[in-house]
Amino acid sequence: AAFVSADGGASGSALSLNGPVACAPGATGALVWDSVGVHRIDLHRDELVVTDTLAVTALAESTAGAMFAISRGGTLMRKADSGWESVGIGPYTALAAGGGVLLRASAVGIEVSRDEGDSWAFVLDLAATTLGAGPTAWMATTNDDGVWISEDQGNTWGVDRGGLEELAEGSGAPAAGATHWFNLVDDEGTLWAAAWEGLYRRALGEAGWTQIQTRSLPLVRDLTWVSDGLLTAPYGGGLAIGAPGE
Repeated sequence: AAFVSADGGASGSALSLNGPVACAPGATGALVWDSVGVHRIDLHRDELVVTDTLAVTALAESTAGAMFAISRGGTLMRKADSGWESVGIGPYTALAAGGGVLLRASAVGIEVSRDEGDSWAFVLDLAATTLGAGPTAWMATTNDDGVWISEDQGNTWGVDRGGLEELAEGSGAPAAGATHWFNLVDDEGTLWAAAWEGLYRRALGEAGWTQIQTRSLPLVRDLTWVSDGLLTAPYGGGLAIGAPGE
């Protein structure tokens, strides 16, 4: 189920959705996909903004309201007046919005759009599985190495493995082909990475990552800021919120 909380997570109530899967921050409320379509949700409304049963694995919306999704088959789609329209076969693997841009990833590399998805330009020859876009940095990961970071709008990139644990392998690792990295967040100068191996923090401009203990299982599937607390979703279910490092 998907839940909404009005008190920073102290309590929550389940939303009446049919099999919610993908969710993402939206321009004017969270976006959540279920088997009916895409809902825009906040504390006071549940608005069906895309009516389409096509399954999606990722959602993103620009500041100006251009909405995109990746289908289960890897097609990039854009919200139209009547459901989705295809804007790229790909297959695409990741999608992110932030810092005034849209990023998309495929086996060929990473592309950026600065005009609400009307045109795209390549910025890195990397088959990324996870993307993050923010006001001070863009980030990307693969299943094989650390986090690739650009601090100059995609002109130059560098990979930072410092402080990261070796990628999990064997019986305690993700299934073959599954991602080691789940979410990347640029918090205006502090970078965050939610990974199979745990939660990591990196100050912009400094080398190396610091692993943050969350009093839960190491794997962190998702993260976001709620007021002054960092909300994480650990493997196995549930939510944890707190001041990072405490």
